Amino acid sequence: MLLGRREECAALDKVVADVRAGTSRVLVLRGEAGVGKSALLGHLTDQITGEWQVASVVGVESERELP
Repeated sequence: MLLGRREECAALDKVVADVRAGTSRVLVLRGEAGVGKSALLGHLTDQITGEWQVASVVGVESERELP
């Protein structure tokens, strides 16, 4: 569990449980740089590795203005 992120981790755990139960879900993480979005995604992928295929992408600041 991530320190100070109990609510966020619980929400991610619920997303995983819902999908395992057959319910479709979409997850969007938004926030300023450095607030821990990648750490939360790491928590999520740690739970599902080996079960599902995970594809990830990384945006860079120079692409911010591109549509």
